[in-house]
Amino acid sequence: MIENLFEIKYFRCKVDDWQTKKKKIELLFDKVPDTRNGIQKFLTNRQANTNDLKQPFVDILQDEFQQISQFIKKDVGIERLWSVSYEKHDYQLVHNHGHEGFTGILYMDIKEKVPPTTYIQPWTDPYSDMTIYKPLYVTEGTLTVLPRFVSHFSQSNETDFKKRIIAFDMDFNV
Repeated sequence: MIENLFEIKYFRCKVDDWQTKKKKIELLFDKVPDTRNGIQKFLTNRQANTNDLKQPFVDILQDEFQQISQFIKKDVGIERLWSVSYEKHDYQLVHNHGHEGFTGILYMDIKEKVPPTTYIQPWTDPYSDMTIYKPLYVTEGTLTVLPRFVSHFSQSNETDFKKRIIAFDMDFNV
């Protein structure tokens, strides 16, 4: 018999009533614009104080956060919330969000030719000893939630389209 010893489950959904919710989220994030900081090769508001945006963001996506809570089997809140934008030639290096808990990405502005978020399997392939990369192709209005320890990156955006995501790390102590 062949069975999986390990697997990594993740949550993925299309946001209901996307166009209405997108406009509300854009208005919310207009208060804290993305900027280019230091050596970062992307725009972000990660260093800004977005605490006042957390509850309104959850309220806008209340149906989706109920689904996330069912997936995780715990009530969740937002610990950190930020946006990232990728203009032409912008990219994100390999990183993760820690060792415990879950992180989410809401794809705000994305088109087919824009590079996807690519995830890295945390162990090598047992036959080839190679690292396994898993690009996650999504459309605008897709929400994903994964364990924080899964490393990921975004390749250089070689299009003229500005890719934008909203990222958040979740807290179970709500």
